[in-house]
Amino acid sequence: EVEHNPALGEMIASLPGRKHIFTNGDVRHAENTLRALGIEPIFDSMFDIVAADFEPKPARGPYEKFLNAHVVHPKEAAMFEDMPRNLEVPKELGMTTVLIIPRSGTEFAGEAWEIAGADDNYIDHVTDHIDDFLADVLSAINAK
Repeated sequence: EVEHNPALGEMIASLPGRKHIFTNGDVRHAENTLRALGIEPIFDSMFDIVAADFEPKPARGPYEKFLNAHVVHPKEAAMFEDMPRNLEVPKELGMTTVLIIPRSGTEFAGEAWEIAGADDNYIDHVTDHIDDFLADVLSAINAK
C-alpha cells in the first residue's frame, strides 16, 4: 500500500535538474502511484516498459535507451531504486545510486532476491526514509 505523501513531491520538485520516472511498469501504473502519493505532475517524463521495448531493468539496454531518449548525462544524474540489482548498470554508467530499503520496523513482503546486494559497492547511498534523505540533500544544496 502506498502512503499519501504530497510533501515528498514538493521535495522532489525542489531538487535541481530534470526529474524522470524510469519504471519496469507502465505509465498508467506510475501515474496511479503518483496519484496515491498525492504528488502533482512534477516529472519531465516517464520511461516505462513499453518505451524500453519490453526489456526490463536490470538489463543494460533499457538504461541506454532511457539516457539517449532524454539526453541524460550519467555523471550528472542520480538513480533512486528499491531493488539493488537495478542499480548495478547505472553505477557502471556513472550515475550516483541510491537504494531505498523497507523502513526500519516494517515487515518486508517481497522475495529475498529483491533485496540481495544491498551492501554491494555499486550502491552509493542507502535509506529507509526517502523524505529524510531528500531533506538532507536539499539542506546540503542550500548550504552552498
